[in-house]
Amino acid sequence: MRLVHLAPLVVLLGCSRPSLRPATSTQLEASAAQRAWHYTATLASDRSSIDVQLCFEGPAGERLVTSNNRAADYIEKVRHGTRRIPKTGRTFSLEGVEGGDCIDYAIDLAGMSKAEGSSRHVRAEGESILLRQSMWLWRPRGVPEDIEVTMTLNLPEGMEASVPWVAMPGEDRSARTCRYRLDSTVFGWIGYNAFGELGVQRFEAGGTDVEVATLDQPMRATRAGLRAWGTDAVDATAQLFGTYPRDHVQMLVLPVDGSGAGSVYFGMAGRGGGSGIYILMSDRAEDDELLGGWTTTHELLHHGMPFIDDAWMAEGWVSYYTELQRTRQGHRDEAEGWQELYEAFGRGRRTRRSGTLEHVSDTMHQNFGYQRVYWGGAATAFALDVALREDSGGEKSLDDAMRFLRSCCGDAKHKWDADTLLGKLDAWYGTPIFTQTVQPMLSQEGFPDVETTFEALGIDTFGGRVRLDDGHPMAAQRRAIMAPRPD
Repeated sequence: MRLVHLAPLVVLLGCSRPSLRPATSTQLEASAAQRAWHYTATLASDRSSIDVQLCFEGPAGERLVTSNNRAADYIEKVRHGTRRIPKTGRTFSLEGVEGGDCIDYAIDLAGMSKAEGSSRHVRAEGESILLRQSMWLWRPRGVPEDIEVTMTLNLPEGMEASVPWVAMPGEDRSARTCRYRLDSTVFGWIGYNAFGELGVQRFEAGGTDVEVATLDQPMRATRAGLRAWGTDAVDATAQLFGTYPRDHVQMLVLPVDGSGAGSVYFGMAGRGGGSGIYILMSDRAEDDELLGGWTTTHELLHHGMPFIDDAWMAEGWVSYYTELQRTRQGHRDEAEGWQELYEAFGRGRRTRRSGTLEHVSDTMHQNFGYQRVYWGGAATAFALDVALREDSGGEKSLDDAMRFLRSCCGDAKHKWDADTLLGKLDAWYGTPIFTQTVQPMLSQEGFPDVETTFEALGIDTFGGRVRLDDGHPMAAQRRAIMAPRPD
């Protein structure tokens, strides 16, 4: 997430990424043979509704539910064959629905747009609509992590769709009918779908398929400018990992009033059913203002890391690499990169939040300790990067650790806790350097001592201005931190 203009924009998109509701033992036993769910969704030509058919391989389960309680206000015509299924509370009974059967339901998009059209669940703009997947994807209660899910999406003539899902082999995402493969995360982790006039562009960058879509509002940025913006930001992440770490990435742009400063006001990464980022972009932003921006690079980098509960690691390590990758991408020189990183640490230090970094991280959303957590967490990444380079004589760095985390844990369909991942990193490296470096920083009061880490690289920070000592023994490692990864 972007760290400024935060409070009013949280209302629009929301910052939480809820986990899947745990299934009970009875539900898990019932779902053991429940190997696949198949959706077919057809949008009305006027975007007033979505008709959905859901078919089951294996037992259907006990009740039809969604992870978003607001969605119950907009589901209609729930049927099993010709039998209407009545609503009980905010769920529907699946009694009598057997393996091989299908149910049908409809989603009232028109009513949803009218009631929720500027909420954090739904956004209606011109001839387009954006909505959380949880507003229309209903499913049986209790989601097996290994469930196979497919979606056949049917669009009317002239309508476009932007979804984070991965298309099945041989499918054309731009066709009116396209089949996708989903997974269990689509039901519990945040993801957004958009339909209507979206100006979708699809292209390859950083070794992956990129989709840039813009809600139907006028903006100064051109299609060519948005493509260059997407390519630049995806390449920045790919430079760290070798290629972009996901098979497909959705970049969804919401044009907003550009009366404030800056070109991008807010961003968020979504992981539900695939990788996506959601950007509130100034409608007055010019093409050349978009390249090298902090927020876009930050959100795309999230998809290179596992999904982590602890914000100091999830947001902090990504914040550290946001500064590095923008420099490595050539948007500023090395000295400017170090200066901006030092000033970012200063913003974290000035955020007065009592308690240890670990405590402030655990209560970040309640106490608005974002700057302290993001940059305190980034300080742990900085300390580890320098410690690894010193200990290994330049053979290993935090870059290697990030790539290990991606390979070992990045595709898991559950959240990780930081302690588990630090333990895995210690085992990977062969000594407990990760836990021994990080734990004292988490448990101390106040902001971590980054000045000592700067000094270890031969960087003088006296008076708030960085000065680089090219004669220092660690000068080569200092340069390597901000340098592009060798091919």
